[in-house]
Amino acid sequence: ASPSTVYAFAGFGDLFKSTDLGTTFSKLDIGLTGTDEIYHLTIDPARPQVLWAATKGGLKVSSDGGASWRVSERGTGDYLVSSVALVPGKQGGMFAGSSGGGIYRSSDGGASWSPASQGLAAGWVDKVWVGPRQPGALFAQSSVGLYRRDAGGAWSELRAPFEDDKAAKLDGILFDRTAPQVVYAFNGGKYWRSADGGRSWKEPERKEPGLRAMMRGDISGPEFKSLVQDPGDSKTFYAGAWSNDEAGHGVFKSSDNGKNWKPSGNGLPNGAVTLLRAEAPRAIFAVVEKEGIFRTSDGGGNWTHAGSSLPGGEIHELAIDPSTPTRLFAATEHGLFRSNDGGDSWRRVIAGLEEDDIEAVVVTPAGQVFAGAFHGVFRSRDNGGTFTKMNGGMPNTDVRALALEPGTPGRLYAGLAGGSVWSTALPAD
Repeated sequence: ASPSTVYAFAGFGDLFKSTDLGTTFSKLDIGLTGTDEIYHLTIDPARPQVLWAATKGGLKVSSDGGASWRVSERGTGDYLVSSVALVPGKQGGMFAGSSGGGIYRSSDGGASWSPASQGLAAGWVDKVWVGPRQPGALFAQSSVGLYRRDAGGAWSELRAPFEDDKAAKLDGILFDRTAPQVVYAFNGGKYWRSADGGRSWKEPERKEPGLRAMMRGDISGPEFKSLVQDPGDSKTFYAGAWSNDEAGHGVFKSSDNGKNWKPSGNGLPNGAVTLLRAEAPRAIFAVVEKEGIFRTSDGGGNWTHAGSSLPGGEIHELAIDPSTPTRLFAATEHGLFRSNDGGDSWRRVIAGLEEDDIEAVVVTPAGQVFAGAFHGVFRSRDNGGTFTKMNGGMPNTDVRALALEPGTPGRLYAGLAGGSVWSTALPAD
């Protein structure tokens, strides 16, 4: 409508306007600070004074040619909107593309938005957790938030009580072995309990240290970088610390459903306990950051090193074969390793695997092993001896997480980097 008017944006939120075909420019204040960027700028063809800017500080709109701005993202879930488009010839019709959240649509000129990306696979998913029932709840931790989905339903984002005003990021989800509707969520210093399959959550009450303990200077309590339930006693839980510089405090144990906790990490080195896994009563495995794998056979009374033959580096996942609990698999940045003697010795599995960095590993009750890596999902039918690739239908093959859903035949879920969550029926043995 006014060809002599030109807008230019660059750098950290710098927006300029020229009314003389670019001979001179003046800077506009769009309300961004620091390293906030402008990703995209659109002029409304029907109302050229209306500008839309997709920025790191939100989706912004100006009705006066850039003189003033306001945020307009109600209904987009506060996702990082990176692009906006107006529908030609349809007043008020708009689409917004958000990083991880998919596509949103507005029919009232951006006053409100609704999801318009059913079936769209775009999220970066780091972790996937599946409930023990068939069908059960499915949880996914993506780069832009925590999501829950019932069987056959749509995804919904979870924030409260984990976070109030920003996307939630958890360390893990744990399903109760004996009560399928009971779910635990944990993140560093806190954990939450749900009695309805993860629809609502509450932080359990914990007994504070007594006066005598406080006078002794013993005011430490459990941390929740990792969490596991004892297979032999549903009331017994073990919690792994996210930071551990006190002897014996790498793991805390509760024998009364989380009301009271006591140190149970005798023998563990200093460091975050990133993973806890269990398949037999009182027999627990712990992954200590930068220190390797440790185990206890007496319910946390004493821990011993169980990964002396593993190379150094990060251990992404530890899986126990339900059919043979002495068979373990460790997904590491240096490859997939297998132990047939409960962790006394380890050997790298090479046959059929195409790379060193293995992100995920799971084992079915029948003993099938699935490993996830940059080149996709690999399957073994001989207890992890050899693997073959199975990537049919995936939009990309960068697998970051795997999870198993029980049933006949059951399902395998894969979380992809930039490809959301995909699943397949478990192949026959």
